Amino acid sequence: MPSTMGLGFMVGVLGVLFLFHAAYSTIQYRGLLKIMEEEFSGPPMNVSLIVLDLILG
Repeated sequence: MPSTMGLGFMVGVLGVLFLFHAAYSTIQYRGLLKIMEEEFSGPPMNVSLIVLDLILG
């Protein structure tokens, strides 16, 4: 049973790291758009396609 708890903890830590990475990438992307003087209307198309692919499996 303790190994299952350890695995769950590691999955949780990995999930938090993914969320931090997504937030950091979004901040960088919005900064780039400000430099290019473009408006943020949503994530880039390639990111949307990757997320859709991950959801659909």
